Amino acid sequence: MRSVPKSILLLFGIATLCLAEPYMKYPLRKARRGTGFTTKYAFDFGKPNSTVRQGFKAVTVKDVVSDQSEYGWCDPKPVKEYYARDNYKGKRFPVDILYSPHQALALNHLNDDALWGTEPAEFRIKVPAGKYNIYYIGGVPRQGGFPSYEYFKFDIALNDKVKDTICIPFGAMFENRRYTIDVGNDGLTIRLTPLTKWIICGLIVSPASEEKDVEECLISPLEEDVYLLPSYSAEKGYRFLDKLPDESPGPMPELTDAQRKKGYLVFTRDWIERIFPNTVPRKKEIDAPVTLFATPGEWEPACFTVRALDKPCGRMDVRIDPPKSKDGKAIPAESIRLYRLQYAWLAFGGGRGYSTGRKLKGKIAPYLMAK
Repeated sequence: MRSVPKSILLLFGIATLCLAEPYMKYPLRKARRGTGFTTKYAFDFGKPNSTVRQGFKAVTVKDVVSDQSEYGWCDPKPVKEYYARDNYKGKRFPVDILYSPHQALALNHLNDDALWGTEPAEFRIKVPAGKYNIYYIGGVPRQGGFPSYEYFKFDIALNDKVKDTICIPFGAMFENRRYTIDVGNDGLTIRLTPLTKWIICGLIVSPASEEKDVEECLISPLEEDVYLLPSYSAEKGYRFLDKLPDESPGPMPELTDAQRKKGYLVFTRDWIERIFPNTVPRKKEIDAPVTLFATPGEWEPACFTVRALDKPCGRMDVRIDPPKSKDGKAIPAESIRLYRLQYAWLAFGGGRGYSTGRKLKGKIAPYLMAK
């Protein structure tokens, strides 16, 4: 019987710096599209009428492996379809439309569709023998609109060897994984076994010798499109720097010489409280440790904030030492996820269960968690 971690931690790293012009630059990104390189087995899973990312091959429920095909489902019966744009038929949305504060991901040609199921499914690729890197990405780009509740937990196995248990607890959240495997003459079979249900948006299978080109030209641009704000939305936000919610932050607590010399503060606050660019830490929060409580098998969030003092910070690195329970058992590193909160100008302010959303309409607010 396969062992599973006794505790699982979901760690949100929320970085906020001082409200200065350089601070607002970090959501922007230069267009990185590599050199046009693509690999043979890059797949975009979706419906026959859905969009396909450039350089990727479309995979639908109709793609079944056979003597004439190089890849496909061993049995398509357990496979179901999802396409986000089906909910907006007849409406002309730009590719990277931002829906509203509680639906925080922008659409692109890969994350707007997916294949999913509640029964085990196998996808086979007839790759030559050799060493391969596998990249998986999956999730739903918005809250609501999915055929059933957006809670995905499933095992992913490569050639009958379980590599991972993937958990995607809600919509507007994407998970990705990287694996390496030696493939024999029988090719590669990817088996998805649901504990609740499975989902897949994209898959890249490439020879290990192509690793550098695949990372630079396929994976990096893809992750930028999925996890970062689209350029037009970030740029739009810069025109509204004076539109911060009135928090009445009050004065900065009295700081020590050592804290001022460091040039920034790290403070810890309950994850349920919103952190804005002009949030002032409470004295008891400064340098306080990140603590949490979790039951076995539970995902639990925690957060910390970095705020610059007199000038913007340069490069910052975050190192996570494996958290330990009172009896000394550590949570494995692969069970920890680190995200950075990004800010955006919110054109919308409504939303079910978002009573304060109206107060944030037309203002800079926490919006998107980038991996």
